[in-house]
Amino acid sequence: MDAVTYPHKTVQQFVHDHFVASKIEFKAEPALVERQNVVWTPTLQFIDPETKIGVVRHQFTGYLPPDDFLSQCYLALGQYHFHRKEYEKASSWFLKIEKDFPKSSDIAESLYWAGAIDYKKTGGKEGLLALWKRMLSLYPDSVWTKKVSFLKK
Repeated sequence: MDAVTYPHKTVQQFVHDHFVASKIEFKAEPALVERQNVVWTPTLQFIDPETKIGVVRHQFTGYLPPDDFLSQCYLALGQYHFHRKEYEKASSWFLKIEKDFPKSSDIAESLYWAGAIDYKKTGGKEGLLALWKRMLSLYPDSVWTKKVSFLKK
């Protein structure tokens, strides 16, 4: 990631605009690595700064090229706002993945969460079902689709 993703200007600007980045050296900070339950590098954790114990809202492990990295950042921002009950902001980040990264493997997950948010916002199933059925038809092999496979019955 140090050679390709982090030096990418769009990645740098996005991280600068939306996050406080910190890099922990795996061997130099073993207590912190253990406390954060990191077992492999690179592991990126998106921690909610407004919780007393620094709750991880999103995490991924392994190298990602710039667009996939940014898509994961969108998921992290969606999760952050979802947990704060800022449903419009959360939904915006989740649905923006498909628009900005139309080939992303994260779209199914984003549709899953957008459906959950719609249900939380409205209390009704219509929006949730529409998004989840769309996910079923467009991404039949996704693990996120399997989570709603009961809808096919």
